[in-house]
Amino acid sequence: MADQQHLPDQLPAAAAPQSRTAARSWSARVLSLLPFLLLLLSAGLIASQVRRPAALLTTWVPWIEIATIAVSMTPIVMLGGIDLSVGSAFALTASVFAFCLQTGTGTLPAIAIAVMAGTACGSLNGTLIARGSPPLLVTLASMALFRGLTMSLFGGERILVEQSFQLPGPLQLRPQYYLLLLVLAVLQIIVHHRVLGRWILATGENRTAARIAGIPDRRVDLLCYATCGFVVGLVAVLNVMQHNVAVPDAGLGMELQAIACIIVGGTVITGGRGRISGTLLGAAVVSSLDIALNFLSTRFPVISLESRMIVTGILLIGIAVSTQRTAGTHPE
Repeated sequence: MADQQHLPDQLPAAAAPQSRTAARSWSARVLSLLPFLLLLLSAGLIASQVRRPAALLTTWVPWIEIATIAVSMTPIVMLGGIDLSVGSAFALTASVFAFCLQTGTGTLPAIAIAVMAGTACGSLNGTLIARGSPPLLVTLASMALFRGLTMSLFGGERILVEQSFQLPGPLQLRPQYYLLLLVLAVLQIIVHHRVLGRWILATGENRTAARIAGIPDRRVDLLCYATCGFVVGLVAVLNVMQHNVAVPDAGLGMELQAIACIIVGGTVITGGRGRISGTLLGAAVVSSLDIALNFLSTRFPVISLESRMIVTGILLIGIAVSTQRTAGTHPE
């Protein structure tokens, strides 16, 4: 009888954690809609300001390059790592490619040399990190190293390329889009449908447990960073082929924009959870917001560069916090 008398008092206490869990789950679902809502709002603003939608293909090219690098960096973040050197590696490989062309090297050998330079940059990061060095420290140091090499080796001057490039077939029209689709498709298959992807997620979730389970975490580190460097090299080559110039200070801030795309896309910064396709969504949100505010500033001078940066920063912080909470509530 005593147990029956206390039973009604115990039921609310037992139900309270369940109600709080349900509330958190509901709020996480609502927060997960924020990137989509902001994307729709930005797309609507862009559509209202643009008379020729085809012109947007050219406007979006710089962001397509950032999106491609962000997609290639996503497995690194899923590992629990980070790469702050992609902007400097971009400038270095672009300068290497332009210098090779300027000195008479053939186009294909110059492409191979530049891509190998980008892969070497990523491999250097991966090797040091695989040996136990912190990713933040390693890539921060390599960011300064690659930028310094670019400035010292090429004199800090723009390298002009007096050569026209004829790409085959449809690749002549904005090849950056094709590269993004290729990188997205390959990494989507590898990360989400192959054993290597499970190794990446397991290593990011708990590196010690993954190592005990026999996962070669050091080789995974090296492969992910080398792949990112390889993609950076390809993006740099296409950039030089489009503009016929390599600028030593190119890629400044590119790493922060790429990381913003990854975080807004829902990849957890501490590793263990994330999706390649989510980074594409994050890139769409960040780029649409930037382009929409840029268009509005032409009609409303009060929207200055500083105010656009403030608004963009506040909105991205809100989206990033919401997506990280959503990812934590709904594990992969």
